[in-house]
Amino acid sequence: MTHLLHTLDHRLCSLRTAGFLVLALLIAVGTASAADSPAKKADPIAGRWRWVNNDIVTILPDGTASCPSVGTATWKCTSTAKPPTYVLTWKDGVFIDTIHLLKGGKEIKGTNAQGQEIIATRLPDLPKK
Repeated sequence: MTHLLHTLDHRLCSLRTAGFLVLALLIAVGTASAADSPAKKADPIAGRWRWVNNDIVTILPDGTASCPSVGTATWKCTSTAKPPTYVLTWKDGVFIDTIHLLKGGKEIKGTNAQGQEIIATRLPDLPKK
């Protein structure tokens, strides 16, 4: 009986060791795939835009935007249908623009909260420092 208990204990210990090895392997594979996966692409709205009034608006991938004459804004994608729709909220809601990304990401058209038309064209990115 003692021999049987000793054998069972030895097998349970082996199973636990194998279980830990499998778990460690799964964690290692998961970590490697996450590290090897490509970085998330920036939203296609991100970039520099020349508004119809000649303002330069910079829309950043982090959900913010800026314009020297207006200040800062936040933006969010409200629809990924074609064409994608975005809402820019300037000065804590004082100005709200609803825009659509058109022509393969090279043009923006939409309206502001007062119903005025917004048109913008994409500018080249600034050179990286």
